[in-house]
Amino acid sequence: MVWVVADPNVLVSGLISNSPNAPTKQLLYGIQEGEVVLVASPHLLRELRAVLSRDKFRHWVSIDEAHAFVEELTVRAQISKGRSDPPRASRDRTDDYLVALARDARAMLVSGDPDLAEDRERERIQEEHDVEVLTPREVVEELERRRRERQERDRGR
Repeated sequence: MVWVVADPNVLVSGLISNSPNAPTKQLLYGIQEGEVVLVASPHLLRELRAVLSRDKFRHWVSIDEAHAFVEELTVRAQISKGRSDPPRASRDRTDDYLVALARDARAMLVSGDPDLAEDRERERIQEEHDVEVLTPREVVEELERRRRERQERDRGR
């Protein structure tokens, strides 16, 4: 299993994507199948609900579907309290809670946000906070790599 903290924007993208092959959609499938453990905090879930409540998302998902999605993730997620005042970790102070949540849970942080996922920032966050930041595509590639290894092990038995 892969433990991840997903930036709310990654979760939103997965929900509204029309492509079943989109990395963000694949990440959601992994969560549903139990292959990926989503680590979330009440703060992350509130942010996700607030984003999905915006009118601009009604084109893709109704407010009831958005709330049901958040509720499903709440049930599936490993809920962590999170820190009320996380240490400075990112160029965007509002992302610091994600880094702290990932660090405390020893999980990967999944984001496409340049404030977290740009190469220089990823390296700095890894070095200073011991958190690996991956894009959704990189997480999907990691899942595929693990599946192949499992299949090879199973064939060798």
